[in-house]
Amino acid sequence: MKKLIACFLTVTLLISIFSLSASASNTESTESSQNITVVKDETVYADLKTDGSISGITVVNRIDTPESGIYLDYGVYDSITNLSGNETPVLTDGKISWQLPARDAGFYYQGKLADGELPFAFAVTYRLNGQEVKPEDIVGKEGRIEITLKIQPNTEAKAYYRENYLCQAQLPLDLDENTVLSSSGASAMISGKILTLAYMVLPQKNAQYTVVYDTEKFQMASMTMTCTCFDSSSFLNLDIDAGSITKMSSGAGEIVSGTEKLKAGLIELNKGLQRIASGSAQLQQGAGTMRQGIEQYSAGASNLAAQFKQISGGTSQLSQQGQELSAQYTSLSSGVTAMMNQLTPLLDSLPAEQRQAYLQQIGTLKGQLSQYGSGLSSYTTGVAQSAQGITEFSTGLDQFAQQGTELKSGSVSLANSLTALTSGLNQLASSSSVLPAQVQKLIDGQRQFKNGIDEASGLLETLSFSSGEETKPVSFVSSKISPESVQFVIRTPDLKATAVEKATVTEPGRLSFWERFINLFR
Repeated sequence: MKKLIACFLTVTLLISIFSLSASASNTESTESSQNITVVKDETVYADLKTDGSISGITVVNRIDTPESGIYLDYGVYDSITNLSGNETPVLTDGKISWQLPARDAGFYYQGKLADGELPFAFAVTYRLNGQEVKPEDIVGKEGRIEITLKIQPNTEAKAYYRENYLCQAQLPLDLDENTVLSSSGASAMISGKILTLAYMVLPQKNAQYTVVYDTEKFQMASMTMTCTCFDSSSFLNLDIDAGSITKMSSGAGEIVSGTEKLKAGLIELNKGLQRIASGSAQLQQGAGTMRQGIEQYSAGASNLAAQFKQISGGTSQLSQQGQELSAQYTSLSSGVTAMMNQLTPLLDSLPAEQRQAYLQQIGTLKGQLSQYGSGLSSYTTGVAQSAQGITEFSTGLDQFAQQGTELKSGSVSLANSLTALTSGLNQLASSSSVLPAQVQKLIDGQRQFKNGIDEASGLLETLSFSSGEETKPVSFVSSKISPESVQFVIRTPDLKATAVEKATVTEPGRLSFWERFINLFR
């Protein structure tokens, strides 16, 4: 009895479904008599080989379907697949006609292409322990992996894609199996145990990135590259005068030139300081020699002054002795004169000859005494004058010796000053010798600044910030239609190690609603 009821219900449901399907078909046939303008988006999926060359291209089209009717699209595909329903297209000379019902989510279909030109061309190389290899040959192996991804504008691509599309590349690595050593130019993001290295290449730019890592077991998920239109006018709303940037670059160049002249001047200054320091060292050496001579001169002057003091003392004694002799002579002369005066009257009694002889002898004695007195007077006068001269000369020698002492002290101060000056000049020359290298670092920084300005200027020209012109998207598959948007999703194949097979328990497959409904009556 249950089986009979089940069969009856089944037949009833099938009749209901077929009736509804026929009714819907009639309704669609009535509403699709009008031709509706296609508003669509294109997503281009490209599969790459491991070396970056193209292995296949699929375009997924999304058509807005606000109402039912005939939608006419364009393109030549090797095959077409409906992703939203059971409708089949009518293909005629590059036209793709769809009779579609209204759908809020839109209508999706995909078409496979025999070939096509992407906005960028890709080249990927792999190395294991320094040797270039095919990645499929090293899956599961251990060692140091070096992956180089080269991205450059595709000269064969449509100008719209080549001039307006940027590329974002992502390379995922499992942190449980890999240790990244270098990834220059990458932005890193970690989600769980997966490290994703991301790179971006602006329109019309070339780029090359290298990732180096150690792996316990080489395998990796697909590298994914997305290419989207870069709308610079909405990216930055700037009013930039290219002439101002040119002036800035020119000014930076003048700064570099001026700093280079400063460096040359510092080099010459250092050479001059070295020459002055060398001359100061020679002057210091000469001052040392002069100080030694002045010390000898001062010592000689002091000795000479001491000797003349002794001579001066001796001449003073002689002068005193001469004065004593002069006094004795005066006494002697007075006595002799008195004696002669007393003797003269006594001579009158003597015979004339005898008297004359005595008088002659007395006259001779007076003459001798007179000569002795005159000589003694000259002697004492000379000795006194000599003593006075020697005293004055000794006083001068004392002053001379004092001046020698002062000159010696001055020479010592001069030598010390020259020593300090030479030391200071040497330190100044040593300090100034490093200035050119420091200024060269400044020059290098200024050149980097100028290069940055020039690169920014080139980037601004590339991005055309001030153009403000809107460019309509260009279809990847046909020039007869302009889509709302075109984006590219590109990926390399997965490189996975073969998993170890494990015994599994087979579970019952998931039943459909219809199967579960029938089982209720079994």
